[in-house]
Amino acid sequence: RAIAANEPRALGPARLYVDVSTVCGNDLKTGIQRVLRAILAEWLARPPEGYRVEPVYLSAEVTAEGTCWHYRHARRFTLQFLECPRLPLQDDVIEPRPGDLLVGPDFAVFATSAAEQAGLYRGLRAAGVALHFVVYDLLPVLLPHAFPAGGFGFERWLGTVSRCGDNLIAISQAVADDLRAWLAANPPARSTPLRVGAFHLGADMANTAPTTGLPPDAGRLQSMLRQRPTLLMVGTIEPRKGHAQTLAAFDLLWCRGVDVNLAIAGREGWQNLPNLVRRNIPEVVATLRTHPERGSRLFWFEDASDEWIEALYASATCLLMPSEGEGFGLPLIEAARHGTPLLVRDLPVFREIAGPHAAYFQGFDPSDLATAITQWLADYGGGTHPRSDKLPWLTWTQSAAQLWEQVQAATAVTDRTGRSSPLESSEGSVRG
Repeated sequence: RAIAANEPRALGPARLYVDVSTVCGNDLKTGIQRVLRAILAEWLARPPEGYRVEPVYLSAEVTAEGTCWHYRHARRFTLQFLECPRLPLQDDVIEPRPGDLLVGPDFAVFATSAAEQAGLYRGLRAAGVALHFVVYDLLPVLLPHAFPAGGFGFERWLGTVSRCGDNLIAISQAVADDLRAWLAANPPARSTPLRVGAFHLGADMANTAPTTGLPPDAGRLQSMLRQRPTLLMVGTIEPRKGHAQTLAAFDLLWCRGVDVNLAIAGREGWQNLPNLVRRNIPEVVATLRTHPERGSRLFWFEDASDEWIEALYASATCLLMPSEGEGFGLPLIEAARHGTPLLVRDLPVFREIAGPHAAYFQGFDPSDLATAITQWLADYGGGTHPRSDKLPWLTWTQSAAQLWEQVQAATAVTDRTGRSSPLESSEGSVRG
């Protein structure tokens, strides 16, 4: 390792290290994992010019001097990801050189913080590696009531990447605005500017290494969903997603004689935590399992594959997103690709993504949502509801290109000795 750190760069392209620390160990195939798979697939298929893409993951090694953190090549994961034959390749520790880049689209909260405390990122920067981290949202900070106490260590992670990173890249302008506000209130201790940028996610699910499989009675279920207006929710069951308000609102609608379906696609969240810290998840799940309308006008697809979700988008009358907070809102675009209308909470990020192509509602009481749904159904019946089919969206190829533009805009210029020039201040930069 010492020889590798001191010898001049070998011939060949620089390395674009892509952090896959979480997904290579436990790929939930939703949310952040879906984004990471899509970006990684694009960069492996079409590497940015001048770079070789190398998936890597954080690893700890206990030595006589203590715990040593480093990145390892995720070769076995990559072979499986690319559906290649198994080969006798080892996940060796990386040997970074000046001009290499590390991009972190994964979200290994505790490992990242521990690695920074052990000096890993300081060593990478000293070796001439520029560090870029993707920020998906600031919701554990902005909505603490919707997360367990401590917010999964999110604020610690945010402090870590704002101290050691060269560039923080948000998945929407709304998240970038939240991030800049947080950095202004919590300035990191640093000697160089920190750049904040943004890009948008893609929506062509076929390019995210999608999961497949349909329920054995898929045809019957789709027929039931089409018998009456169906509002579809897509996303993990978490407190901020608005499932409790939605279930109570539909109880009001059904009591008023409104004949409408509610379909929910998403698994139960935070299953590895005790019920005492899971907020309202146990109550929501119990309601879903025992509701008298389940299987009639209430449908819960706990383990829906990407293939089945695509079919649900096509079968639904409307996508309902009552989330209290989102970093992006990918289901908006996925539904819009099918021409499925949108009824969403009035959030800045939803306005950014959907603009005039969605109907918006406000309020957190069940009656607020019931009223909004009643009005939307009336508009839909009269053909005056907002249409989603013209909503602009990116492919994952375009999204990966936008992310790469943000990386390039912030990458330090290195000379042949490996010394990095300071990053220039740009619009949106934050100085500690």
